[in-house]
Amino acid sequence: LVAQVEKAARAAGCAAPRVAPTRKTLPHYRDLALFAVRAGGGHPHRVNLAGGVLIKENHVAAAGGMARAVEGARRTAPHGLKIEAEVRNRQELDEALAAGADGVLLDNFAPKQAIEAARAAKKKNSRVLVEISGGVSEETAGSYVDAAVDVISSGSLTHSPKALDISMLLELGK
Repeated sequence: LVAQVEKAARAAGCAAPRVAPTRKTLPHYRDLALFAVRAGGGHPHRVNLAGGVLIKENHVAAAGGMARAVEGARRTAPHGLKIEAEVRNRQELDEALAAGADGVLLDNFAPKQAIEAARAAKKKNSRVLVEISGGVSEETAGSYVDAAVDVISSGSLTHSPKALDISMLLELGK
């Protein structure tokens, strides 16, 4: 996945977005999975639930809207902890940006729509972190590369790694 993103960035003439896993890992496997991500050139983030605030659709519904969810998180989170809002469409993106989210996660956007949304987000706030996630695979990752995209994340990095077929053959002395 990292290689595909780097290749697409070279072709586009822009810096490669960081490639990150989602938090989805097997129990008791997280440290090893994140070590493997680093070894493969990826950049783990939100290593656990304390690593940042990620506002998801259930939080938005419970709070009564995106603005209230971001404001509530800001009020209770320790200072310096980043608040990222998962958005499913341009309306939610605009609401998250207006509410002052530090980052936005564009969830399940098609590549063209993701790039358009990332550019719109950076136009409104050049410092906002733009992450693309949901449906990103080794085959599609390169199509999400753009100068406005900071992070491309995929759960497949930790929950669906390809096994490496390794064996060891011992030859006893003759």
